[in-house]
Amino acid sequence: MKKDNIVTMRYPRPHFKPQAAMVEVTEDDDEVIDRDLGYIEGEFSDSRPYRVECWCVEEVRMATIYFSDRKMKDSTKEDLLEFLEQQGLVRWLPGKKNLQPRNVKDELGRSMWAINIKLQNGSSKYAEIIGEFIAYDNAGDRH
Repeated sequence: MKKDNIVTMRYPRPHFKPQAAMVEVTEDDDEVIDRDLGYIEGEFSDSRPYRVECWCVEEVRMATIYFSDRKMKDSTKEDLLEFLEQQGLVRWLPGKKNLQPRNVKDELGRSMWAINIKLQNGSSKYAEIIGEFIAYDNAGDRH
């Protein structure tokens, strides 16, 4: 009897410190307030886990979306923008589509996309993350 080999492609879950924990403070930066607001964890339609960190520096509210770059390592900025739109994670305001992707290693040394999106600057709004954030004040741990 022939045995079928069934392999399920799994994507690694991102492991990162909150944004504020990654920022180095210098003497010149003593006026900058950098704080973590909360996070969302979920899976994209291809079962790829993601983590969204929402954080702010002064009046600028940002989101960083982390996910495995497996099978997506050569994606362009436009490819990633389209992927996030298809997944329904980001809602862009008209004419405000902007993201800054970079390829990084997570705390476990795995290759990931880290995509920064400016959500708001003062009263100017650029995008929204769809989902319910878990505030760090209410979370038992920060990872």
